[in-house]
Amino acid sequence: MEVQSTGQIGKHGDTSTFFPRCSLPQRVWNDVPTDYGKPVLFLNPNKRGNPVLLAVVPKPDSSLKSTLTTESVVLQSLCLLFKRLFKLISISLLLPGVWAQQVQGGADPSAEVLAHARQWLNQALAQQSQTLPLRTEVVLGRLDPRLRLAPCQHMEPFLPPGSRLWGATRLGVRCVQGSSRWNVFLPITVKAFGPAWVIKGQVAPGTVLQASDAIATEVDWASATSPIIVNQSEWVGKTANRLLATGQPLRQDMVRGTQVFQAGSQVRVVARGNGFEIAARGQALSAGVVGQSARVRMDNGQILQGQVADGQTIRVLL
Repeated sequence: MEVQSTGQIGKHGDTSTFFPRCSLPQRVWNDVPTDYGKPVLFLNPNKRGNPVLLAVVPKPDSSLKSTLTTESVVLQSLCLLFKRLFKLISISLLLPGVWAQQVQGGADPSAEVLAHARQWLNQALAQQSQTLPLRTEVVLGRLDPRLRLAPCQHMEPFLPPGSRLWGATRLGVRCVQGSSRWNVFLPITVKAFGPAWVIKGQVAPGTVLQASDAIATEVDWASATSPIIVNQSEWVGKTANRLLATGQPLRQDMVRGTQVFQAGSQVRVVARGNGFEIAARGQALSAGVVGQSARVRMDNGQILQGQVADGQTIRVLL
């Protein structure tokens, strides 16, 4: 009798897959049916309900039981091997797609943060130099290497409230379009080099500064918060507030005006208005320090406030 191959083999109408299940059978040929060896009906999967006589299974003997047991174990091993190979092939086919997705997703977000920060800083400092003509340099810090940022399609640098591009500060970068929103902050140092006066030799506190005490050079204005003294007239004749070290740039908080008269002293008051200037005598109501304001009572009893010009003069704008 010719045997047809249908892709399914079963016994007594029960069908199973061509390859055995990958679970190892607990019992093999322990119970052999009494009708074993008689013709068995197999269902054609393409014609359900119309059984067709396909094969006659011979009655097993002891050697057949052993052979079938060995074959079951072999098929079990092959099945497991095929499953593992299938998983490996599936993974290998998926990997190129995953890699391509990562490449298309863009570069490392941390590297993009630095790139956006540099570009933004260059533009911001270029605008700042138009109002303050100084030579600027920027030292850009790094993000924490343990930080893991989600991919971002659009980043936006910004200055935190109360911050400015001056000295040691920080720059924020936020993700405004991406799988998740995040903010990070970069430490930066902005250096602004410009003309200044630097102390030639150590100056003791309380010393009245002379023109020979400092020399003109270029310094980093942003290295301290107090403003730099640019004009020589702003420090010559003033008193050192503290010890001034050699090479230290002069700043406004380092000097104070020298007191040139006391309260009650007679002073000359020069009043200047629109197209005229008059001078009169008055009495100082407060101590006079060059460059600072002081009050004075005129002979007619009127009280004015002006700026101390020298040890005998107060200038008043009308």
